[in-house]
Amino acid sequence: MSTVTYGLLRRDGLLLALPLEVLREVLPLPEQLDPLPHDIDGVVGAHVLRGRVVPVVDLSAVVRGTAQTDQPQILAVLRHGTSVLAVVADNAEGIVTVEQGTQTRMADGDRAVSSVVFTHPGADGVVSVLDVATLFRRYREVAVTVDPAVDTDAVHGSMSATGTAGATGELPVLMATCDDLGLGLPIRSVDGMQTTSTITGSALTGGACLGVIAYRGVEVPLVDPLQLLGLGRTTVQPINECLVLSLAGGFVALLISSVVQLHHVDPAAVQPLPRFGIARPEALRGLWDGGDVGRFLLVDQHLLDTDEELHTLARMNHPVTDVGGAGAG
Repeated sequence: MSTVTYGLLRRDGLLLALPLEVLREVLPLPEQLDPLPHDIDGVVGAHVLRGRVVPVVDLSAVVRGTAQTDQPQILAVLRHGTSVLAVVADNAEGIVTVEQGTQTRMADGDRAVSSVVFTHPGADGVVSVLDVATLFRRYREVAVTVDPAVDTDAVHGSMSATGTAGATGELPVLMATCDDLGLGLPIRSVDGMQTTSTITGSALTGGACLGVIAYRGVEVPLVDPLQLLGLGRTTVQPINECLVLSLAGGFVALLISSVVQLHHVDPAAVQPLPRFGIARPEALRGLWDGGDVGRFLLVDQHLLDTDEELHTLARMNHPVTDVGGAGAG
């Protein structure tokens, strides 16, 4: 059965999902948005992103009909075809991958902005899927049109229409931190994000493996990414957040401190690393400097596809015998 991967945003108490290929970037909301000469419900201003004026819509207006007066925390940039919009939300809730047959369609689906719902172990509550075509149709008067043939941002991959590395060569990367170190994980391998308060010891514990957590009804090895990459040993305390990777043999979780943002990286902007002084230089694609966002070491997709230790651990996904004791999320 085919699957679809969503980025989750929370706004006004609702958990909302957007297809990951539409969700271009997630970044902190600026202190002030620029005004726009439009009187359209839900349009709260504009944000200048790398020289481009992007209209901003409040997700509360999209799903509730009225914009909220409270201050959202994040700005998510969306692209559908050649149109670009941004939406504000309270926070990002991670990434989940679901089988399409597990989603439920509600009545009036042809007219509603959200007509499909689902539940997922990695999501805290019922998730409503935003109909991207309906959303952009509703705000077509303000959406920015991008012509990839002449648009320099599209040529360099910062706003490409594809969700994976394609003609522009862009790299969809989830930026996270582990201790004080910024790491970028290829989005292709990320199955979800999980908050967990309990790690269970097992026969797998040792080396980079810190124990197991519960995810989707199975015990998933939790790995220290710093040890995996030869960058030391994490001191993250308390242990309460991880990214779950979907590998050929099963799941493996990476311990992180926090998720920073989703970004589509121009490969030309990735700085090569010296081969000396790094224990596993082949594990890292290079260094990406995000300016105010921070500096991130990008994990090479080849490592996730071929690392023997990771794939051995991924094959050890046994059914959870005590969900409560194993920290189900």
